[in-house]
Amino acid sequence: MALQRYPAPKSSDRSHLSLWFDRTMALIAVANLGLVLFDLSYIPWRNFYLFNVGGWQTELFGFRVQVPRLTDVYDPVKGIEPNRETVTYLQTVDRLKTEVADQGIRSPRAAATLAELRVLSEEMIDANPFALANKTGTLERIKNRMRSRLGLNSAKQSFTQFWSEEYLTRAGFFSEMTFFDEQIRRLIETNYFRQTGETGGPIDRFIFLDIWFIWLFSAEIALRVYYIHRSKNLSFLEAALWRWYDFLFLLPFWQIIRIVPLVARLDQAALIDLATVKKEINENFVATFSEELTQVVIVRVFEQIEESIRQLDLRNLIVEGLGRSYIDLNNTNEIAAIAAIVWETAIVDILPQIRPELEELLKHSTDTLLRRTPVYQQASQVPGMGAISQQLTEQIVMQVTDGFYRNISNLPQMDDRTTQLLERLWQRITEVLVEEIRKNKTSDKLKGLLVDLFEEIKINYIKRLSQQDWEEILARTKAIKQG
Repeated sequence: MALQRYPAPKSSDRSHLSLWFDRTMALIAVANLGLVLFDLSYIPWRNFYLFNVGGWQTELFGFRVQVPRLTDVYDPVKGIEPNRETVTYLQTVDRLKTEVADQGIRSPRAAATLAELRVLSEEMIDANPFALANKTGTLERIKNRMRSRLGLNSAKQSFTQFWSEEYLTRAGFFSEMTFFDEQIRRLIETNYFRQTGETGGPIDRFIFLDIWFIWLFSAEIALRVYYIHRSKNLSFLEAALWRWYDFLFLLPFWQIIRIVPLVARLDQAALIDLATVKKEINENFVATFSEELTQVVIVRVFEQIEESIRQLDLRNLIVEGLGRSYIDLNNTNEIAAIAAIVWETAIVDILPQIRPELEELLKHSTDTLLRRTPVYQQASQVPGMGAISQQLTEQIVMQVTDGFYRNISNLPQMDDRTTQLLERLWQRITEVLVEEIRKNKTSDKLKGLLVDLFEEIKINYIKRLSQQDWEEILARTKAIKQG
């Protein structure tokens, strides 16, 4: 009989099973991290766990069940045992209560127990059994409460008087025992003794609980690596590096770092959505990095330009550049076109606006020249000639500026002849410039000025830009690109 072959599961079924597997392992990782956080909090919060978690009775399926205190269950994991001295102290107090209830406060057995408690109180203050658990502050609270109760300055005297037949009879035995149970006993119960291991540190058996999770995660990671190796045709090392963060689950120390792979697993299992968070992180990181990088790059570019100018033979560069045949890319004489634009802008737009300043400059220059002439100096000594001289200066300036503007306005527009003359002028300027650069050290001076110019721009503009300025520059650049 032929073997029946079952159809392979559909891809949707596989993805569904994979999703539930990821969710199951993510929830197990949550439980593991919760156990890690509980273990880290156990010693600092042991007082809370001691009095608030467990230690009560409840009914379950009609049966009365005693729920143990959490500390009774977890203390052995941390190597914690009851402190013999404080346990003996509390047991002696309980024995006193029984003896008083049976025979009264004045019985010989009660008197002997009171004397024992006075001795134990003095030993507790001197030996400080709380120090081994780093709870010396707890002992100080006990002493302060006892001093406040008895109204004495000495803790030893307060305990001695408290555990006396005379005081308990006068103050009321049961009311004082209520005070002791509510204010003193709870503090004494928090003390413990923690064993020391062979390494010299306190015993911690948490690894015996955590090892089960480590084994489970090890098996799961091995399966994932094998699956990635087969499905993506990668080597085992490359497949392991594909999900490198999963290996943080295998560390038997620094367990708190497991939150990193846990968050990744929760996101992959669609239990949480980190898309918005990742987008904000990426945008903020890129924005901050780009702002810093932009400033560094611009400063570096200016420094490179300065260094290039220092090492550059500017004289040969200018001579060779101006002497080399010119390559025209668009059959347009850019020099002529630029000159036409500058000419029209200067005549139509600029000169009318600067006429008052130009007249003031000409007036000052003319007045200065006139004062240097002998005729003006002799005429200025004649009474009333100062005002005439000033009027003369103003008339000269007015005639000069009027003539200048009139001549400028009558100049012809840029035509072909003007363009030819400009080209000839530019060619002649080039020839003369090359010749003069060859003769003297103008290039050295120019190179120094260029270096100083770039250095001043870098100091005054680039390095002084604030973070807000860079953000505005980048935003405008982005808007221009999009726009």
